[in-house]
Amino acid sequence: MEKKHRQHLKTRSSNPFNLLSKYQEDAAKVASNIIWETIHQQYPKRSFNNLKTLGLKDLNAQFALAYINHRAKPATLPERKLEELQAFDSADGIKPDGGVFFVQSKKDNFNHIIGALEVKHQGEYDGYTPISDSDWKKKGGDPSIPKEKRPPQAQGNAIERFAKNANAIKTLTSFYGYNPYVVFCEGFDFFLKDNFKIFEKQPHSARFKGRDSSILMRLIAGNDWLPLNRIYVDCFQHGNTKICPATIFARMPKWSAEEIANIMLQVIDKSLTHLDKLGEI
Repeated sequence: MEKKHRQHLKTRSSNPFNLLSKYQEDAAKVASNIIWETIHQQYPKRSFNNLKTLGLKDLNAQFALAYINHRAKPATLPERKLEELQAFDSADGIKPDGGVFFVQSKKDNFNHIIGALEVKHQGEYDGYTPISDSDWKKKGGDPSIPKEKRPPQAQGNAIERFAKNANAIKTLTSFYGYNPYVVFCEGFDFFLKDNFKIFEKQPHSARFKGRDSSILMRLIAGNDWLPLNRIYVDCFQHGNTKICPATIFARMPKWSAEEIANIMLQVIDKSLTHLDKLGEI
């Protein structure tokens, strides 16, 4: 069985999903290490933390309510009560794959979130992912037709899965008027019409000619209808509504750890500036 699996990997034209996911995790972790080292050098007078140094497994309900109440009390807002939540102790919290960065307040040692990082892969980089064996069989497909000759699979839902983490960070930090959540999306599902040359020779590629991926509009719609590939940190008023968008970067080619770190460092700098103006740090 193991020998057959290795042979499958050798003959496959594109990397299997688990290897792509591994790259994605590695890029996030490498970027996280670059960021961690850099912020200590750039801001020697600040005290920084992450989940590991705080001894936290993830950001759970207990952490979230304590974070919200830290702002609610001085603002004379009603405090949230843990015992009023259903199932608060029955599930894990959130843990973005690139980590969460905190700065410690000098006035009360409270740890403010200054950056939360995720990298999400969806689809191949050099063309769309052929439909899976199980889906192909369910649809009455001929198993003798090789994968690369089969129609492309439906675009995935990785972006919906990270919405939970994005909303959780936004809820906590919007009480302070900013949002330091950043996600980097990569892979075929984020193609633009300009990318067509990359995969035009793939089977069934004509259906994608002259159009951008609809997944991109889902990202835009889920982020207050604001353009992608821009840094948003400070909340702002739009009529009677306060908007606190996440920072979403999306493209078909891979993101390098250096690119990720560079953008995250800008977000962290803006977060520090914002919290400093509030007198929180």
